[in-house]
Amino acid sequence: MKILSVDVDWLQPGSRYHLKELNRLFFAKCAKAKQIVFGRYHHQVLQIPEVLDSNEIILHNIDHHHDFFYEEWQEQQISQGIATHAVWIGNLIHDRKVSECYWYYNINSDLIRPENFIAQCMDQRIPNVKFAIEENLDEAWKLDYDLIFVARSAETLDSSLFCVYDTYVDYCQEKYNSKTTIARIYPDLPNTPINIRQPSPHTLERKFKILNKS
Repeated sequence: MKILSVDVDWLQPGSRYHLKELNRLFFAKCAKAKQIVFGRYHHQVLQIPEVLDSNEIILHNIDHHHDFFYEEWQEQQISQGIATHAVWIGNLIHDRKVSECYWYYNINSDLIRPENFIAQCMDQRIPNVKFAIEENLDEAWKLDYDLIFVARSAETLDSSLFCVYDTYVDYCQEKYNSKTTIARIYPDLPNTPINIRQPSPHTLERKFKILNKS
């Protein structure tokens, strides 16, 4: 499964370059994407049944944060199959669902050394995962995607850029309504947990369809 994951907090206030490059990629890739989903928090991508059912995800993540995990309590929850807003990639890697992962950072991102991070933080419980940190979006152009997921992440996004997320939603609902979904989570908080192992994927599918009506 090929996933393009965009957290709008990747954008930098006042950086026309970042906005121009993200717009070019997003609008181009929407045309061939099979599914487009928007969510307030990035870990809501784990509500999507096709993501949990896949064991060979090629993930291109455009994000200010790497989303493996940042806090010790998040690391502890990974082994329990519980995800919150900044740990969802850690969950997928721990459960051996990712074969390739590309992280597109910005100039203010907290960089990591992937070989040390994966070995230490994932407790060596992963297969061979190709992991790359990218300075520009060139690699993301090389694929057409099964899923495009866009996260708003208002807590870490400059308020002057809220309109970008809203513009993407409006555009996709108007042009690609049949394959566009708005994800909901209750309660609507960044650390509302998503358990990726319970309930079953079929239960998640029913929940997803009920909660994600635009």
